[in-house]
Amino acid sequence: MNKARIYVDFHEMVTSDIVLLSKSDTKADSCGKPITFYEGMHVSIYSDDIGKDGQTDNLIAAGRAIKYDLSNYENWKHVKWCCKINENGIIHESATKRKVKVRFFNTARKNPPYGECYRPHFVVKGTDTYLGIQFDKLENTPFGEPIATEVHLLFYGLVDYSKLCVGAEFEIREVRNIVGEGIVIP
Repeated sequence: MNKARIYVDFHEMVTSDIVLLSKSDTKADSCGKPITFYEGMHVSIYSDDIGKDGQTDNLIAAGRAIKYDLSNYENWKHVKWCCKINENGIIHESATKRKVKVRFFNTARKNPPYGECYRPHFVVKGTDTYLGIQFDKLENTPFGEPIATEVHLLFYGLVDYSKLCVGAEFEIREVRNIVGEGIVIP
């Protein structure tokens, strides 16, 4: 997974947009970190699933922690917290990935970025929206050389990534510095 999420079972849906979250005030996320819930807290959730290719492709969603009256549900009376899933619904994690071709400039950096978990912002040209992106691994490539790679959308469900579609051109920014550019490829 590209970020820590809280495990739920999407077979335990109370309504079409509410799923059971926790029977207590705390629950460990996918990295083992304890999370303490409060009303309205943003939560990122997941359930394991298999994709079309037979490989693991978790189902993910985002929403808010809520207390929901489950007194009419005999098997769920013990549950204290639910998650109200936002309007983006439940999707496969693979839908949060984009293939891109990028190149980096030598104007604001001494060396091109490389390694794991590089997290700049993308700004789709013609917009003012900063999009949280993570490169899982970048090869050490000289400035100006194009790199074809894959990125993960970090805040899916909280930020509108709809403009980051095939053919979209973007700037790569670190704070206010434009350090590169790219295009979304099929």
